[in-house]
Amino acid sequence: MHFQLSGFDEERIFEVEGNFGNNQNPMPMIQKQQAKFNAFVQKYRSQNVVILELGIGANNQLIKALLMQLVAQSLSYRYITLNLPHEINIPAAIEQRSIGLAGSIDDHFKELLKND
Repeated sequence: MHFQLSGFDEERIFEVEGNFGNNQNPMPMIQKQQAKFNAFVQKYRSQNVVILELGIGANNQLIKALLMQLVAQSLSYRYITLNLPHEINIPAAIEQRSIGLAGSIDDHFKELLKND
C-alpha cells in the first residue's frame, strides 16, 4: 500500500512484502497474491516497467532472483536497486538495464527530496 498511499494507480503496481516465491503454500492469501502477480506480469509484459527493489538482502533469492529473472526475460523492463554496497549484485544479463544505488535507502530518499 505504500505507493498507493502516495497517489500511484493501484492497478499499475504490484507491491509485495515478504516472499511470493513460495507457490507451495496452500494458504488462500498467498494463492491470491500469486495470481495477482501473474496477472500483473502478463498485463505489462510488453510495456515499460521499472522494478524497484528497496533493501532486499543478497541472500533473499526467493524474491531477488525472481525479479531479476523478469527483467532478463523482458527487454522493456528496467531494474533499480537501492541497497547497502555489499547487498548489490546485478547479473551481467541485466546490467545494461539496471541501476544499483549503494547506500542507505534513507539517505537516497533524502537526496531525492532535496532535489525536488
